[in-house]
Amino acid sequence: MRLATLLVVVAATAAAADESSESIAPVEVSGYLQPQLGFVHRPKGLPRDRWEVGAGATSAGVEVVGTPLPRWSFAVHMVFAGESLDVVTDVVAVDQNGDGQPDDVSAAVESTPAFLVEEATVAYAPLANLKLRLGQLRVPFTVEQQISNTALMFPQRSDANAVFLAGTDLGGLFSGSIGEGRVAAAAGVFNGTGTPAGTGDERGLLYALRLDVSP
Repeated sequence: MRLATLLVVVAATAAAADESSESIAPVEVSGYLQPQLGFVHRPKGLPRDRWEVGAGATSAGVEVVGTPLPRWSFAVHMVFAGESLDVVTDVVAVDQNGDGQPDDVSAAVESTPAFLVEEATVAYAPLANLKLRLGQLRVPFTVEQQISNTALMFPQRSDANAVFLAGTDLGGLFSGSIGEGRVAAAAGVFNGTGTPAGTGDERGLLYALRLDVSP
């Protein structure tokens, strides 16, 4: 009887160790290259402007994900674009008429390579279908807004989506699903500025709530 009990304890310990080893995944690094080719036809334009064909700015992404501890994971997604961004480095007040009062401002602008942090999150999953994520992540607004760049059907998100919301934001998101993913819900609180910096917004925090039902 003692031997049988010992075998049961050893088997249970081994099963728990196997489950723990399976839940801990090593760090995985992946990437992608996104070239762009544009084609525009304007039937009513001038002859020189009716056709426009050319390559657009190529971007590349690097993703680093891992599960260092059971139920804990992290994800970092960085995007390197082939275009440059104009960054304001200094602003000086200008007195044009010499009355001692500033009439205008002069801004110093420098071009820098476009480097964006698409995602930088830490996640905790108490259950298989529940997850809490904190960091820089996408707001669950539209379908194409909440999915990652690698899961898009087209190279870019639609212009209509960008009118309401674009990019990622700093905040927290709690998501879960039931019925083998047929019913999914997400609720989160975000900074509301769309930037990873800690600057506030006079409009206050951004609250998001989304429910998806796929019968």
